Amino acid sequence: MKRVMFLFVITLITLFSLNIDVEAATTDFVTIRPDTDEYIINDDGRFEQDYDNINLEWLGLDYNTLVNQGYDYLEISISIFVAEIDDGYQWFFIYNGSDNDDMMLDSKYIEHGVGYKETGYSCETIIFRISLDDLDDTNDVADNFFTIRYGASGNYDDDWKNKDLKISIIPKHWLVEPF
Repeated sequence: MKRVMFLFVITLITLFSLNIDVEAATTDFVTIRPDTDEYIINDDGRFEQDYDNINLEWLGLDYNTLVNQGYDYLEISISIFVAEIDDGYQWFFIYNGSDNDDMMLDSKYIEHGVGYKETGYSCETIIFRISLDDLDDTNDVADNFFTIRYGASGNYDDDWKNKDLKISIIPKHWLVEPF
């Protein structure tokens, strides 16, 4: 029995030292938009494109509960199928709401076909780390939401399309300043 307890304690210490959150259960990927719902993105600007609103409750999470339990940030993994119509860069933006004047929390881009036009669909995964403080809104209902916006850039036309959006969110604690 002492040996089992010792191994359990060693395992917890190891997980903690590796920055693996022992308390938070990882969420499986949840389908937000199926593969039958395709968005075409062009370079008219991120506010002129289709976008996806994400409710934390769809993933079994609640903003106030996370804050009360001491979590500091969310690790958001986006899994999405991407195909290029024209060669270019595919942009992903996280906002704390869907209005044009809401705060952008982070942005990342990928190049689906590096240096060429890749018209075939393939799955891309993009990972964001978003502070829970940044999701805070004066309207408590809005705290449970964030928005994914899309954009395109490059030379000439850089249209692309996406479908089959899935999200996974893992609540985390800062052990060290990550940025």
